[in-house]
Amino acid sequence: MTGDAEAPHVSVLMPVRNGMPFIRAALDSLLAVNTVPFEILVQDAESDDMTVQYLSDLHDPRVGVVSEPDAGQADALNRALLRASGDWILWLNADDVVETSAFVTIARALKTATADVVYGDFALIDRSGGRLRRYFCPSHIDRRSLLTRGVRIFSGSMFIRRRALIDAGSFDPSFNYCMDYELFVRLADRASFKHVPIMLGSLRLHDRSKSISRPWAFLREARRVQRMYGGSAGVSRSSMAVDNARMAVLLAASPLRYSRLWSRIRKTKRL
Repeated sequence: MTGDAEAPHVSVLMPVRNGMPFIRAALDSLLAVNTVPFEILVQDAESDDMTVQYLSDLHDPRVGVVSEPDAGQADALNRALLRASGDWILWLNADDVVETSAFVTIARALKTATADVVYGDFALIDRSGGRLRRYFCPSHIDRRSLLTRGVRIFSGSMFIRRRALIDAGSFDPSFNYCMDYELFVRLADRASFKHVPIMLGSLRLHDRSKSISRPWAFLREARRVQRMYGGSAGVSRSSMAVDNARMAVLLAASPLRYSRLWSRIRKTKRL
């Protein structure tokens, strides 16, 4: 590692179950970073493809691998978090990637940050890594906007102070799809957010990704988050119903929205 010795240390949490062939690209994007000291904590749920063999052949001291049963993605994240030693936490799924070149900017941002959460913009990519669309995230995040507009930030392009994440209660293992949404709502009341206007990560869409294979499960859990926290935020049921209807329309239109044709029509979107 040739990064600045004074730069904050980052722990990357990577839950995985049968991550081939995408985990290779995820790790390559991280291992090319030399501007931020980091560790990659892979939490493998006893994969039965070639994932474990690939990881064992890496022989990179920055990558720590534990393969054991877990109770789902949130539980895997919590198990990896217990092993983390970094000042900042980045959650990157094994089929997503980071923008390696952006870490020059993020290293400076983390070093001087007074906020508890530093987040950037992100993109959607297809199975082969081709970009479908770039998203520009909002400059301000609060509980009300999360509950009425949904998740407008991507876990793979945000860094959370480890202490703030632990103090907030870490990840809720009762959620299988919207554990990020529920966490962001909790953090919005107790943590400060800072937007860095640069693309930091990319979310990969493919036939095995949850957002493609089980879209309506996301909607059900998103409604559960709104029911849990909407009242305490003073958000009306009608406002949340409007957001649910918007989400349902977007989910129904997913085949078009995530297609190559649509990406040529609308290459960017401001959230």
